[in-house]
Amino acid sequence: MKQFIKLSTPPVLFVVFNRIDTVKRTFEAIRQAAPAQLFVAADGPRDFVPQEQEKCQAVRDYILNNINWECEVKTRFLEKNLGCRKAVSNAVDWFFSEVEEGVILEDDCLAGEDFFRYAAEALAFYRNDTRVMHINGSTFFAPENTGEECSYFYRYAHIWGWASWRRAWKFYDADLKNFDPRKTYEIFPDDRNQAARWNEILKNVIAEKPGFNTWDFQWTYAVMINHGYCLMPVVNLISNIGTEQSTHDMQSVSNVLRQNIGHLPENLVFPTSRETDICLLEGKVFNFFWKKTPFLQRIYAYLKSKFKI
Repeated sequence: MKQFIKLSTPPVLFVVFNRIDTVKRTFEAIRQAAPAQLFVAADGPRDFVPQEQEKCQAVRDYILNNINWECEVKTRFLEKNLGCRKAVSNAVDWFFSEVEEGVILEDDCLAGEDFFRYAAEALAFYRNDTRVMHINGSTFFAPENTGEECSYFYRYAHIWGWASWRRAWKFYDADLKNFDPRKTYEIFPDDRNQAARWNEILKNVIAEKPGFNTWDFQWTYAVMINHGYCLMPVVNLISNIGTEQSTHDMQSVSNVLRQNIGHLPENLVFPTSRETDICLLEGKVFNFFWKKTPFLQRIYAYLKSKFKI
């Protein structure tokens, strides 16, 4: 077991928009971690939304007025609204053009007290291991019998608080220009249903269908298509304090919002080999989040919300 050495907080990218209430809580966790480099990216207000410019400005002012520790601050404050896909992915592009590695937090992702320490140690431990492309902060279904290890390998990149490296992000493509449906079946050779569903999701992203103007599916695809791994902590380190349900064509995630935050031991032991049964966990997460809801169930959910039955 390695000796515990406290590392400094990595550079942090804080992605915000117009929600001052969540920003006050999530920024407090960043303030406690006191990173030496803080990057703040904010999408611009939408012209058709009344008073949004004032809300966006209030968020920006609050952050800049509450940086009370010594750090280098860089901002990317947009005047015009780009939307989720471009605003977030361009912000991460900007971040990794400035730093080699770091943490990314959106405004509704509340980091637990162990998250920044976990991210710092994992970034250092896997810095030169190109197999590892993403460090998850949130955990939904932890495996059993991980022993003394504080994490495990996985292929899905969850974006409720995460960390990565420039070397990995270079494979990201927001527009999926090189998407090949045949390669998805190579990723899931034993699960054609999962491959087919991923192809459907990614085609919807490419077509920018309603609910798919997003950036995160492309990142998971980049990890998988490059045979990369994500690192998943054995306890959850992030709580999503947002109240809106997902706009993706997938099952509601409301029951995993605001999930409890756990704690890690002082000495963190990281895995070096992938366990084959982790694929079972990936299937479980897929079925929970991205497996398409049966047609009749979707109709019932719509009628229930429409007529409050």
